[in-house]
Amino acid sequence: MSEQIEQVRQKGVKQFLIALIGALLVLFLLLMIPSTDRMPVLMFGGFGGLPIVLVVLGNAEKKYHLAYKDIFLRSLLENEFYDVTLNFEEGFSKEEIASGHLVRLYDRFYSDDYIAGKYKDVAFECSDIKVEDVVRSGKHTHVVTRFQGLYLKVNLKKEFTGWTVVREKEFLDNGNPRPFWSEMPEIEKVSVESEEFNQKFSIYTSNGEEAFYLLTPHFMEKLYEIERRYEGRCLFGFVCGQLHIAIDSRKDHFVLNLFEKVNEYRIAEHQAEIDTIKGIIELVAKECETTCNTL
Repeated sequence: MSEQIEQVRQKGVKQFLIALIGALLVLFLLLMIPSTDRMPVLMFGGFGGLPIVLVVLGNAEKKYHLAYKDIFLRSLLENEFYDVTLNFEEGFSKEEIASGHLVRLYDRFYSDDYIAGKYKDVAFECSDIKVEDVVRSGKHTHVVTRFQGLYLKVNLKKEFTGWTVVREKEFLDNGNPRPFWSEMPEIEKVSVESEEFNQKFSIYTSNGEEAFYLLTPHFMEKLYEIERRYEGRCLFGFVCGQLHIAIDSRKDHFVLNLFEKVNEYRIAEHQAEIDTIKGIIELVAKECETTCNTL
């Protein structure tokens, strides 16, 4: 198994080196042409060769990642969960994330590493997502990452009618998450008895009575524990019979460097990322089932 992955990696490294050497050779030959001004030659060589090298590198890394995930990671996930469905090249659609109204969407949306299955009789699905905002100021344009991390949906045992979101606060918190033109029901900001929880999180709901049934003191402690345990801003939403959890960790999961062999450190790191999914489900699943069945 590891030999097959290593063959893909070595082939990718070889393709990159060939592209790099070729680009350098072309640049060297251009510099040999008599010229009074070297700058146009350097710019032509650099701007012409560098994109080709980067494309070759990107394609090689993608093939290496997919080989590792399809050969090794697939087996690891199937050992941890059951009824598993995997799609490492795609994830949640933009429409699916938009329907949860948990993560605000901007100009660019990416999603991959879709995983669905069951863990301890709890059905779930998750994916990495990345949201970017293209900011234009005069003639200048730059890209700002607004969200990057894990988006997890955990199926609950009972339907509920309202929409409730609990968002970890941040500097210059962007307020009411309901878009002005939206089919969402009207929502209100509510507070709970725990002042500590109110200081850490903002709570919005379309059904205040239902929100208070959902956010029991014990369940709020579970949400607080997730926030403490996992790095990144946390958002929780009760949507259409599911608990949505988004963790803005600003990292991709299950990533490998083309110039790095699969090793025990990376395997342990990716096992920890799987354990994150398991840990979140373990923290909330039993409490969600108990709480929702009282509604």
